[in-house]
Amino acid sequence: MGWAQGRVRGLAMGNEMNGSSPHQTAQAARVWYVLLTAFSVFGILVADARFYVPGDAAATVARILAEEGLYRLGIASVLAGQACQIFLGLVLYRLFKPVNKDRARTLLALVIAMVPIAFLNMLNKFVPLILMGNSAFAQAFDPSQLQALSMLSLELQKVGTLVAGVFWGLWLIPLGLLVLKSGYFPRILGVLLLVACAGYLADSFVAFTLPAFSGTIAPIAHALAALGEMPFALWMIFRGAKDPA
Repeated sequence: MGWAQGRVRGLAMGNEMNGSSPHQTAQAARVWYVLLTAFSVFGILVADARFYVPGDAAATVARILAEEGLYRLGIASVLAGQACQIFLGLVLYRLFKPVNKDRARTLLALVIAMVPIAFLNMLNKFVPLILMGNSAFAQAFDPSQLQALSMLSLELQKVGTLVAGVFWGLWLIPLGLLVLKSGYFPRILGVLLLVACAGYLADSFVAFTLPAFSGTIAPIAHALAALGEMPFALWMIFRGAKDPA
């Protein structure tokens, strides 16, 4: 009982030093979660899915050139979402620093590591625009070769996404443990975050080491990642954190 009272006092003192309560700090996280979700959903589920035709380089390039503006907007949207991830990480660090400073630092370090990988990976998305929009390439390569190179760049971008996915999973470990320990949120949300971590890591691990099984494992891994991570995001958006009693 004395340990619990001391812990509550410690959390309260830590938040007073930060100048805000957990609930107030979570208000900023709510904004960044909304922006991150909006940009990511548009960039990945709307714009990106509209252009890629598996196994058909000519059709993929034709779609990109037909709606180049939307294609570029999708890239910009994904980049904006990743930028929001940095600010979200900073807010979550402030929120959970009084709970466990080392884990909060680990969370922030993993966020800082994942964002540059995602940014650099998006360079592959510009390759079709560069190849198809430069007359020098048109003179040096046949149209089918340019289409094949464009498709190769998009395939590399998908591999880069799997690399970034390792960090998308790893950062959920300290976040899940902090949610479990803090008392700011229902503990089940922390468990689900750890489940989401397993989904991300399984997706990348199988794709890199057992590609023959990727088609079977990937849908399951994606479902685990989404169902594990989204409840916390939605809770943060609509409910926020509660202050220690």
